[in-house]
Amino acid sequence: MSEIISCSFEIGNECTFYSSWQGKNLILPHSKLYFLLDGEIFIEVNGKSFIAKKNDLVLIPANVVHSCSLTDIKYMKKDWCHFSMKKGNKDFFEDLKFPYIITVKDVDYVKSLFSQLFSFQSTKSLEKDIMSSAVICKIVSYFLQNCSVEIIEAQKDEIDDCINYIKENYTEEITAIKLAEIANYSLNYFIKKFKQKTGTTPIKFINTVRLNAVCQLLKDTDLTINEIMHKTGFLDQAYFAKLFKKNIGYSPMKFRKLQSN
Repeated sequence: MSEIISCSFEIGNECTFYSSWQGKNLILPHSKLYFLLDGEIFIEVNGKSFIAKKNDLVLIPANVVHSCSLTDIKYMKKDWCHFSMKKGNKDFFEDLKFPYIITVKDVDYVKSLFSQLFSFQSTKSLEKDIMSSAVICKIVSYFLQNCSVEIIEAQKDEIDDCINYIKENYTEEITAIKLAEIANYSLNYFIKKFKQKTGTTPIKFINTVRLNAVCQLLKDTDLTINEIMHKTGFLDQAYFAKLFKKNIGYSPMKFRKLQSN
């Protein structure tokens, strides 16, 4: 029996930037779509860099290290969204290898999909969720149909055991030393191997898993931000607020407000 594919829209809109816009070494718990309407963006994903220009569509999977900024043109207009897509319990893109950018030929079609996606946000909650998910699936499908996709046959190893441990115990205190013990590696060797496997450090990966849980609780519960912070393993309020704003782009309160709207 094939695994169920699920999809959910998190946040998105059309925006324009003229001077300062950048993010350095980000790891988001959600996947991203950027559709460039005008201007340029410099993007680096997992060490691969490119410049996205007008009519380019960019797909950045969740939990992948990436940086982005304006180029020397200092101008960019884009449709964008954050979304989650899973196959069973795994991120949909986890076992796929593909270019992170394509040039859109059917510009009006893709633009209409983003317009639909944003227009649904004023509808009732249940309808909004169903229609938004359907449109995101269409955009992702269009992207994957217009690029080369390779299925990665990943081999399980000690780092996978540590990743599973993080996902099952992220609410508790987890250190790199503890994870190195689980892998039966020296600390330095463990950090090196972990970064080779995931593209990021153990601490950043732990924070990404926690932020993913934070976003879900902000969307699905009425718990206070302080309660959510402690429930997901964060102990320092200032650190939590700074980390959330850096990775998600909004404060926790603003993120919750945007979701409710």
